Amino acid sequence: MANPTTNYGFVLPTSSDLVTDLPADFDVALQGVDTRLKALQPGTTLGDIAYSSATANTNTRLGIGTTGQVLTVAGGVPTWAAASAGGWTLISTTTLVSLGSATLSLTSIPQTYKNLHVLVNDAFIITSDGEITFGQNSDAGSNYGGTWGAGGSGISNVVYSGRHKLTNNLDLDAASYPSFDCQISIFNYTSANSKMITSATHFARQTYGYTGALGESSCQIAAAVTSVQLVSAGGHWNGGTVRLYGEA
Repeated sequence: MANPTTNYGFVLPTSSDLVTDLPADFDVALQGVDTRLKALQPGTTLGDIAYSSATANTNTRLGIGTTGQVLTVAGGVPTWAAASAGGWTLISTTTLVSLGSATLSLTSIPQTYKNLHVLVNDAFIITSDGEITFGQNSDAGSNYGGTWGAGGSGISNVVYSGRHKLTNNLDLDAASYPSFDCQISIFNYTSANSKMITSATHFARQTYGYTGALGESSCQIAAAVTSVQLVSAGGHWNGGTVRLYGEA
């Protein structure tokens, strides 16, 4: 047996070894290979990660992290840690295919985030003309105030039927404005004080392309937001997706 110059220092038979010695020689060699392979792949659990350690030709096992953690570096080595503040977490996804109702209500909102964001995407269609409004905690009182700004239409009131208006006097219908997209943000939603809401919306016209609007309003409901509502003043919702996010 000899120890030729290799990357891993494996002990291998040489040309001068006797044939009768080869079984034992290969047993020694393969044990070395097995030991080295385990050193290079020290994982024991699904999701483990191996990274180079301070010892030559040896890796260190990093056990899988927990749900929501991210991979970062601390002290010069990789480690799992909580996600940085400010990230968005998906709370719920609702597909509005033939919802059969003019109101969508997202309830049981967790009170563990700083801000809420509601994203409405891709072909929100209702069966007849009607304003689209947004409310909190099923409230339809005189608790909203603010203004809309839209290209070519100036500034208008942001309130309709006691809720936050999203469509700026443009009734949504399948013929003229077949799709609806918007983002609604509610800041400091766990507070019982007034909350600022911002909304950006746009519509797809079959003939004229896109038209958009930007609105800002405040909500005077003296309670934390535990549910939000999207309400059609015309027909029922018939398509689209609503995603609710919490921001840390």
